[in-house]
Amino acid sequence: MMLELLAWVAFAPAVASQRVFPASADTASFTPRAWSRPMAVTGVPAGRGLQNPSLASKGDTLFIAGNILPTDAQTPPDPRPIVVLRFPGTAIGIPPGTFHFVYPRGVVAGDGSYHLFWGEPDATKPTRDYFPASFSSVWHSRFDGREWSPPEQVVRGVTAYWQYQTNPVAVDGAGRVHVVVPLLEATGPVLVYLRSRRGGWDRQDFKGVSLYASLLAWRGDSLAIAYTGVEPGEPQGLARLLTMTSGDGGAHWAPPGPHGLPPVRDPQAPTLTRSADGTLHLIWIQVQAGEFSPSGLAMWESADGGESWRSGGWLAYPAVAARFVAMSGACSGAEAMVSGFDGAQTYVDHVQWHAGRARSRRLFPEAVDALWVGVGLSGDSIRMVWSSIRRRSEPVAAWSAASKACSAVGVPDANGSRRAAKER
Repeated sequence: MMLELLAWVAFAPAVASQRVFPASADTASFTPRAWSRPMAVTGVPAGRGLQNPSLASKGDTLFIAGNILPTDAQTPPDPRPIVVLRFPGTAIGIPPGTFHFVYPRGVVAGDGSYHLFWGEPDATKPTRDYFPASFSSVWHSRFDGREWSPPEQVVRGVTAYWQYQTNPVAVDGAGRVHVVVPLLEATGPVLVYLRSRRGGWDRQDFKGVSLYASLLAWRGDSLAIAYTGVEPGEPQGLARLLTMTSGDGGAHWAPPGPHGLPPVRDPQAPTLTRSADGTLHLIWIQVQAGEFSPSGLAMWESADGGESWRSGGWLAYPAVAARFVAMSGACSGAEAMVSGFDGAQTYVDHVQWHAGRARSRRLFPEAVDALWVGVGLSGDSIRMVWSSIRRRSEPVAAWSAASKACSAVGVPDANGSRRAAKER
């Protein structure tokens, strides 16, 4: 049985509890967002979860892509490993062919077409996993509003580190699609960068070990990549957070380097965002030495387009295995949605950073047992989609909510391009 189609609701303050950690600033420094009441999303089969939803927008139309997973071992896998939804509207089908479609990430290009990327395991190696954990290639297909193009393999190696935690795909002000993939080849590890062109892709390889990579596009031809790497001479096991920037749409890149970022062990899911005042933000999950669960979120910021970085605040999440989704389009400062487990139940938190401090606000009683969260900008609204068991006796469903975003200045949308006329 499919979920009933429900319209987006008007903007109404969400009922929320708030939790302030010891490192938080006074509440007057923060302006909480008002969230609409969550509503069901159509197209997701009852009893299934929409894992790690990816959101992209075309005007006021929102594209949602995610893997469909059973919620327990007794529920058989859905014959479709993926669903792609369009709102307003319904499911638009999926690219042709037999694929796993792992960690789908979508963006809308300048011509209005929707581009979907996903990871695939090595087809020559048998696997019984419905949802394989490692990949050898990344694939792409384009939806022109009527049909999908034949899937094409854009990256292949021994192992492709295609992640759901970061933003590996972006669209620049000229409408070009950009992709970054950490890749292990037979000759060694490289960071692969792709830029779309008519009829194909331009590719650049950057040597070095990397497990995570994030890409951000803004203001015309400006691009930035953040990734984890190991610099020559660094102690074994000490990963560095490295960044590099381009001012000509990816044709040329400045040399990568830490640019003031701290040497840390095992930084996870470094993700780039940009707020309306032009500040770049780099957010990552930090694991303390000797611990397996993430112990907090670190945020560093750059006021000069990524040439130098300074600490922007730390938010502790004790004993919590957390996932986060960073939000582009913040009015001021960095923002992220965090889902995790607090020992009793899962949750969704809205995190804001301001003046070196961080504040966390618990959202939506309906998000009890929330599983996966996706965030994107559609029109003048921040949209959030998550899968949740509202009560333990009910099946998993996908839920959505909206919050007013900045409208006085241009802010990057889910694809990284500008949406309003003014630029600070």
